[in-house]
Amino acid sequence: MDLLYDIPPLIGFGLSIILAALVLRQRPRSRLHQVFSLFLISLGLWAFTIFGMRVSPTLEQALPWEKAIFVVLPLVSVSFYHFVTLFTRSRGKGWRLLLAYSSLVLVAAIAPTDLLVIRMREMWYGHGFIPGPLLPVYMLVYYGIVIIALLHVAKAYRLSESSLERTRYLYVAIGVTFTLVGIFVDVLAAGGVRIYPMGIPSNILFSLLCTYAILKYHLLDIRVVVRKGTAYVLVSTLAIGLYLGLVFVTYLFVTHAWSLPFWFNVAFILFIAIGLQPTLRWAQGIVDRWFYRGRQDYLYALESLSDETKAIVDLEYIAQSLVSTTAVAMQCKSVSVLLPDAEEKSFVPVASQGLSQDSSIHIDQNSALIWWLSQREDMVTRQEIDITPQLQALTARERAMLDKLEAELFVPMMTREGLRGIMILGRKLSEQDYSLEEGRMLRVVARQMAATLDNARLYELQMRRYQEQVLLSKLGMTVSSELDLEKVYSHFIDELKQVLTIDFAGINLVNRGDEFSVDTVVLSPLSGRGLVWDATGEFSGAGATEDSSQTFHYLPDLSRGVGFQRDEQFRRVGISSLLRLPLRSEGGLLGNFLLASREPDAYSADDIRLLQQVATQLAIAIDKSRLYESERQARLELEKQDRERTEFINSLIHEIKTPITAMLASSELLREELPADASSLGELAENLDISVNNLNRRVSELTDFVKLRRVEPVLNMQSVNVEQVVKSVASQVAGLLQSRNQTLNLELPPSLAPAQADPDRVVQVLLNLLTNASKFSQPDTKIWLRAHSVNGEVVLEVHDSGLPIGAEEAKQVFNAYYRGKRGGVGGLGLGLFICKKLVQLHGGRIWVETNKSGNSFKFSLPATSNSGGETT
Repeated sequence: MDLLYDIPPLIGFGLSIILAALVLRQRPRSRLHQVFSLFLISLGLWAFTIFGMRVSPTLEQALPWEKAIFVVLPLVSVSFYHFVTLFTRSRGKGWRLLLAYSSLVLVAAIAPTDLLVIRMREMWYGHGFIPGPLLPVYMLVYYGIVIIALLHVAKAYRLSESSLERTRYLYVAIGVTFTLVGIFVDVLAAGGVRIYPMGIPSNILFSLLCTYAILKYHLLDIRVVVRKGTAYVLVSTLAIGLYLGLVFVTYLFVTHAWSLPFWFNVAFILFIAIGLQPTLRWAQGIVDRWFYRGRQDYLYALESLSDETKAIVDLEYIAQSLVSTTAVAMQCKSVSVLLPDAEEKSFVPVASQGLSQDSSIHIDQNSALIWWLSQREDMVTRQEIDITPQLQALTARERAMLDKLEAELFVPMMTREGLRGIMILGRKLSEQDYSLEEGRMLRVVARQMAATLDNARLYELQMRRYQEQVLLSKLGMTVSSELDLEKVYSHFIDELKQVLTIDFAGINLVNRGDEFSVDTVVLSPLSGRGLVWDATGEFSGAGATEDSSQTFHYLPDLSRGVGFQRDEQFRRVGISSLLRLPLRSEGGLLGNFLLASREPDAYSADDIRLLQQVATQLAIAIDKSRLYESERQARLELEKQDRERTEFINSLIHEIKTPITAMLASSELLREELPADASSLGELAENLDISVNNLNRRVSELTDFVKLRRVEPVLNMQSVNVEQVVKSVASQVAGLLQSRNQTLNLELPPSLAPAQADPDRVVQVLLNLLTNASKFSQPDTKIWLRAHSVNGEVVLEVHDSGLPIGAEEAKQVFNAYYRGKRGGVGGLGLGLFICKKLVQLHGGRIWVETNKSGNSFKFSLPATSNSGGETT
């Protein structure tokens, strides 16, 4: 046997079959894996038929093997073409594949004839064949199929933007080229050219190239099978070696291996089986360290991260652990984790590595990328985004944002509720693509971590909302209970500093008086460096912000040079984050609330949302304080006017009282001095006396009114005989009633209870009511004065014969200065107001009832406690 001639086909057969088994085992349901396995099997069969032909002792025995070779070779060409169409995603015609596979039946039919191979002959290297008449056509057809496949590979190579894909295509093209050249050399050798047949060496070379591409460039991603298979081979070799070693030792020291007792063999096999699993894990660890080198520990940490963080609710810790472990395990330049914001309107970064935090980075819920990840529930590469029609709806802003993230791979984090997060990975440090094995690991980790991250996010959201509610509740209590703006400002800033990073805070308040101006209040000065805050540029001349429609204006990093000229004063003193919130009330813009921090991107979207609510409460406090101050100033002005009016009235009363006293004395003397028959002079003297007394009563009312307004009078409370008081009042108004020819009827029950009252004030009330009754009743009419006891009260009633009072007027008759609509003779409109105040001072009540016969003015007084009043 010639080892260099006979053994190579057997080696080629073994390599092809092993590779086919590995490929098919990895993904048995994959069409690509199935076809590639068929191609490798066909290569193996070709090598095996060559082996059979070469080891045949005679030419007659070698002929069937040679004809079998020409049956297998078309299967190699057709299966390779089929594999290439799938591998390059070429849109080949289905009828071409059907025609190619159908041709295999024709070849199988003509191969036993002499059309392809006539007979065998001996060549310088071994058995050779004499070609038949159809062999050139045969070679042209099946060489052409392989060349068409190579053209597909070349086209895919030119169009691909992935360096990894281009490398894969290149290895396939080189390997198949070697195979074609080898087969062509075989044909030349068979034709008599003195050249060594290269079909089998080229087949072996192709298999070696495929193996190298599989291990280094993840061709069809069977690297994981090789990795795990290596571990099983190591363990199996160890187990078999142990057993064979025991048998050999037994053979040396006893007789032979099979003389061992049966139970000993069984026990030793069980011992090996029990120790197999830990040994397998040990061997797998060794293989993994060889495959992954420095990444192995991080890959294990990534796989176990979900279990380790299930009981943790610290969102920042979990997310940062995930991105840091992923970055090292995947050996990528950057990793970011995006989760829904508080309103779940967009996905925002919660942790990242290899990138600077930027609040402008967010992906809206209605983005085409979010829709695609939710529907597909699988990873998306940046290359797929650029070529997938459904993802062409991404806006220019979204594409620029993805460039800022240096995004290369998007891994959805799915739960039963749907998409709950996105893990975005940048390019690998090696500039290679992510392998399918790495993709599977990322899928598993993302699926496991999705629920953990979502639970931590919801917990943090609930805690934050609770803290926000506590903060807003405290600030609300301050707003409702405090009117001093200095104290309000101090309390607000103290509470905010406990939850936010604030290095400077201030308020601008707009004054829209005769001349527009802005008042500046520094709530928290900048420590370390002085800041001269010039607020003149905060508002335009019209008093509006640069954009009155926006709810806030946020500059996350002034060091980037983004901002207005007025912001330069903040950048010079080291401020990075600058937030302006408008203060608005129903009356319009009050001003703005400014917060600043030396840290870039200090305020998140949730912080800004909270601060907007704080700004609303602050605006309410400012508006409330302003209204209170305005009301206080108005009240002080009214009190001043009231004091001036009271002083004027007191002066007026003093000035009028002196001549009235003289006039009263003179009228009385005049009436006494006039003879009885001086009728005309007597009437004049009587009119003078009535008018002076009327004027004196008006001045007395005015005096009582002023006293009641300024100070509450002291009552001389005692048990009062109401009947005596009523009769006393009746005698005092007898002259007035007689002058109008009016009659006063008294209705007093015999057992009227005494009242607890000041008798002088009761007389004053009754005189006022009787005087009004006389004034508003026509001459020659009757007036009633009644009293009765009911439910521990003494009720007195004055009923006149005047026009009935309307319902609306009845509500106003006891107000000061109200003089009624029923007519009458003058008056200041103070009598009933004084009556009401005096009755209320007694703890009683006063009201009016009306009917067709007139109006009844009633008031109540408390009855003496030790008397039993009559209930009527």
